[in-house]
Amino acid sequence: MHRIPSSSAALVVIGLLAAACSSTNEHAADLVFRGGTVWTGDSLQPEARAVAIRKDRIVYVGDENGVDSLIGASTRVVTLGNRLLMPGFVDTHVHPVSAGVQLGECNLADIATIERLREVVAECNARDPNASWIRGGGFALPLFAGGTPTAALLDSLVPGRPAFLSSADGHNGWANSRALAIAGITRDTRDPVNGVIVRDAQGNAVGTLRESAQELVQQHIPPHTREEMRVGLERAVRRANQLGITSWHEASATEEILRAYTDADSLGRLTVRTVVALHVNVDSGPEQVQGLAALRDRYARPMVRPVAAKIFADGVLEGGTAALLADYTDRPGFRGDLNLPPARFNAIARALDSAGFKIHVHAIGDRAIRASLHAIEQRHGSRRVSGGPRPMIVHIQLFDSTDIGRFASLGVVASWQALWAFRDTYMKELTEPRIGPTRARWQYPLATMARTGAIMAGGSDWFVSSLDPLQAIRVAVTRQSPDDSTDAPFFPEERVDVETMLKAYTLGGAMASDAEQELGTIAVGKLADVIVLSADLRRVSPFQITRTPVVLTVLGGREVWRDSTAFK
Repeated sequence: MHRIPSSSAALVVIGLLAAACSSTNEHAADLVFRGGTVWTGDSLQPEARAVAIRKDRIVYVGDENGVDSLIGASTRVVTLGNRLLMPGFVDTHVHPVSAGVQLGECNLADIATIERLREVVAECNARDPNASWIRGGGFALPLFAGGTPTAALLDSLVPGRPAFLSSADGHNGWANSRALAIAGITRDTRDPVNGVIVRDAQGNAVGTLRESAQELVQQHIPPHTREEMRVGLERAVRRANQLGITSWHEASATEEILRAYTDADSLGRLTVRTVVALHVNVDSGPEQVQGLAALRDRYARPMVRPVAAKIFADGVLEGGTAALLADYTDRPGFRGDLNLPPARFNAIARALDSAGFKIHVHAIGDRAIRASLHAIEQRHGSRRVSGGPRPMIVHIQLFDSTDIGRFASLGVVASWQALWAFRDTYMKELTEPRIGPTRARWQYPLATMARTGAIMAGGSDWFVSSLDPLQAIRVAVTRQSPDDSTDAPFFPEERVDVETMLKAYTLGGAMASDAEQELGTIAVGKLADVIVLSADLRRVSPFQITRTPVVLTVLGGREVWRDSTAFK
């Protein structure tokens, strides 16, 4: 028998005696958890004291006495002690390939000052003198006045070659003069559809490109190789497993991104179950769905399910590209644009639904959320979507309050990026000035949505923000920063409890994956995707949630990550 002991000697002795008594059992489990709290997420049996796993399935959930007969000579026993066993986390909106690749480039994430940003970009330039381009990103847009970084600044840091860096939200790019010249961007260049070239008073590009305008430069950057994309994904997988993520949704995939998943899976290195949302071209119509279906059929395998399709309904509030029902406060007469007209949106949604795709929609502004709900409703009517893939709308930042209840009535999954629901610099400096205090109240109304009975799921949008589910859970519970600052709660009436968020990141995520029969709760017969946390999140202070790390991650009965210091 292989055993991970706890600090409780008494529990270890009990486990040893039980194993000795049942070592001849032909139906012994491969892995047993016992001697602590199990949060199952299952309303029929919310808690247990022991769980047994055989091969990739859960075969027992119950008290400790009942598990004794399943412990054999080769059974590995984990004594939980004060730790918590729960289902693995499901992240329903994440960009693992691009995030993993960016980790190996000029990584500007989590930089808090413009001075430090300058230093890091200069270091990136010095580190690889032979690179044809300096590329990377992850910078916080509020570091720059008006969220507008300039080519002049980047020229001073990368003077001899083109540079292009993406903002953390992915909706804004920062180009130096060399990159702008290669792209042929001049004062006479028109803004592309769904894009903005930010200009000075004379009409010259200043270096900030919003939304689709980024593609004017990106098309000239050498593409990442197939190996670079696979290696980037493998980086992301390792980080996900460390954080207890056992399933995720790739939020917008080209064929190249899809191939990275199957390449990693073929090597046995994809240890996160993956739902893939294929990228929908909003400038094309429903005729593209046939090609998406061909990709789905070509690349589908047990660990990679390309069953969703991603539609960008609008942009982002901080960039002034989200679609609103009323004028932007700082731009009277301007409400932002939908990325595609309602008629085309509806036609694409119908075609995707008919082809069996899950609809995965990016919607930030209240008009984009309403248009997304309309597109789903016109296909199904006012009845709840049932018997097929559940549509999901992600980000859902700014609501008209009358639309909140429609998620439950239509059976639409609400995928929250709850980590954004506090008053950070994005909110204070870029968002609130654009929408004013009255509308600001209807940002991220988690508690109001929860009361409607809607399916709620969690997502990170990493590399935009942290991949760590515990940070998002903490913010959802406190409506305050996860970094211990003493900011006032952001509309505290929208706080939710820990259990609501645990369900969102487990059963809610499984339902968003249309896989709740296999995932999302700890129940007999389900796949053994489970994690151990250092303490019970429901029993610690909300401000200690981010100090209660995952110490063990199990996927399909196989350990994929363990904190060796936690089991001594």
